[in-house]
Amino acid sequence: MATAIDSRRLRDRPGGFVPSGTGHAAGDDRVRAFAAARRHSWMVRTLRLALPLLAVGMLGVYGATTWRIATLRASGVTLEEVRLSNDLLVMANPKYAGSGKDGSRHAVRARSAETDLLTQKLVKLTAIEGDITQLTGNKIDLTATRGTYDQETGVLELHEQIDVRSTDGMTAKLTAATVMTKENRIISNEPITAATATSRIRALRMEMATQSRLATFTGDVAVRMTPPPTDGTAPKKEKPAATALGPSFSSGEPVDVTSDRLVVDDGKHTAMFRANVIARQGTSTLAAPELDVFYAGRSALPGAAASESAADPAASRLTKLEARGGVLMTRDTDRATATTLHHDAEAQRTTLSGPVDMTSGIDRRATSAMAEIDHKADRIMLDGAVVLYQGRNILRGERLAIDRANGRARLDSPPDAARSPGRISVLLYRTEQPARSRPSAPAADTSENGVIGAFRTDPNQPIDIDAAVLDFDEARRNAHFTGNVVAKQGEFVMRTPSLTAYFQGQTSLLSAAPKGGDAASASSLKKIEARNGVVITGKDGQKVTGDSADFDPVANFATVTGRVIVHQGKNVVEGSKLIMDLTSGRTRFETDGAQTATARPAPESSLPCVAGQTCTSKPRVRAVFYPKDAKRPPATRNAPGSAARQAPDQAPTPRGTGQSSWQSSTTPSTTPAPDAGAFR
Repeated sequence: MATAIDSRRLRDRPGGFVPSGTGHAAGDDRVRAFAAARRHSWMVRTLRLALPLLAVGMLGVYGATTWRIATLRASGVTLEEVRLSNDLLVMANPKYAGSGKDGSRHAVRARSAETDLLTQKLVKLTAIEGDITQLTGNKIDLTATRGTYDQETGVLELHEQIDVRSTDGMTAKLTAATVMTKENRIISNEPITAATATSRIRALRMEMATQSRLATFTGDVAVRMTPPPTDGTAPKKEKPAATALGPSFSSGEPVDVTSDRLVVDDGKHTAMFRANVIARQGTSTLAAPELDVFYAGRSALPGAAASESAADPAASRLTKLEARGGVLMTRDTDRATATTLHHDAEAQRTTLSGPVDMTSGIDRRATSAMAEIDHKADRIMLDGAVVLYQGRNILRGERLAIDRANGRARLDSPPDAARSPGRISVLLYRTEQPARSRPSAPAADTSENGVIGAFRTDPNQPIDIDAAVLDFDEARRNAHFTGNVVAKQGEFVMRTPSLTAYFQGQTSLLSAAPKGGDAASASSLKKIEARNGVVITGKDGQKVTGDSADFDPVANFATVTGRVIVHQGKNVVEGSKLIMDLTSGRTRFETDGAQTATARPAPESSLPCVAGQTCTSKPRVRAVFYPKDAKRPPATRNAPGSAARQAPDQAPTPRGTGQSSWQSSTTPSTTPAPDAGAFR
């Protein structure tokens, strides 16, 4: 049997037979065969070592994963699905529940969670949902797009669209937040917006201590506080007229407050605004370096005891405001400054202290040591060194009480622990514009050497009134002075127990400035009345006494009635009605027979009966003149002791009827007297 041998197969087989004659090709095949054998040996040795190590690694990963899952489950984490992805442990729908040191319960859920198997420090969470239930029963719900949790430090970082809702009505929106679970603190360095049923807060940064319930907001802080709505059953009170002495913060409108920093101490129910504080309500504004807001009822921060009804308006309400460091209040054209402010929202009362300066319009101003505004009763009280300006008119006293609801005011200076009883003073002008003086009478009629010629005044001069009390009646447009009243205009001085000044125009002495014009030009002095006895002193000591007096500032006339007695040195004139032209200095007595007939009997005259005439009690003018006294210089007529040197102890015997130059009588006047009024 013959066998065929393929030389190519022999060459490919290691160590195979190579027929003679192949030469160099047979040596190359042998080298390749040895190299393949060496590679095979190295692979075998590697697999002998790698396969056990791989098995151990797989067992380690399985053990670590199992331990990690067991640890998470032991700590309260519920896992629905767990898988490995690269070096990460990926968990689907993890849920965690636990309790805090204060006894509160919390639960956290996420759509997925990832943690590094090697470090196992950070856990990445997506689609986070959580809730915290306080011991008070209040529940806080939280959602976030993503976040990370550091298992060692207990810090939870939340990012993107963080929403917080509480069952007590509080909501908050953040873009980033750091929750330090071990320290019970929440920090956000991104803009935050929070709201409750009655307030809203915006700030650039926030830090909150949940256990102590203390929150700090910084950077462009803006807060809106909305008063709780009324039930509609309470009767509506008419809105009071705007006061000329400062704004009111009791209108029921929302209060907007801005500042650089806000600290909310929910345990003390206090919100403390600091630096560049401005509070606005309607047209009213309050500015101060520091403002403390006190509230009652529902808390401003989440986690407090839930009220019976989350919509209960009485659960959160403003109780009082306190401002310090220099306060400025404005409303429309009103402006008030003080050192401190205290506003009681429940009593609707505002107290300003230290010096207080209030203005209204362009010419109304009041200053005092303290001011109290009762918004509910519509009253204002200024106390301590009170000065009130109304145009050119100036009022001074120690206390000014204004009852705007009834249109009344009182200026006085009562005693207290720091001062004794005092007086009030008022400087009045007839009008705010200087009056045009009427031409004076000829010198012959206005000679200063005349018996009665020194009662002259300049209508442009102010009237200076000194009294114990001033009562003002807005409806009647009058100012009533009592208590040893002394009124002066130049050298014209009047003393009386009671004096009343009447005003006319749109505004009066204590009313607010009118809108759309100058307040001062809208009112003027109409007349002045003096009752219960009057003593008028003119130039060089000339004196007039009477029962009453009326002064007309427009005509610049004064009328004295009753038992009128004029004294000039020893010269005396007596009648029932004296009319004085205060511009020219002319004076005249008048009688009205028809009026006297029905009047009460006149008192007995103080002058002696003149020989040859019948003494009567009818109101006729009687006079006694001393020629030498009339000729003396006015400055020496009333000098001390001058009467004793110039006249005998007894009155001289009057001359007969043929010597009538020393006696005077009048006939009933046919010229009507000027209207009763007041001097300027």
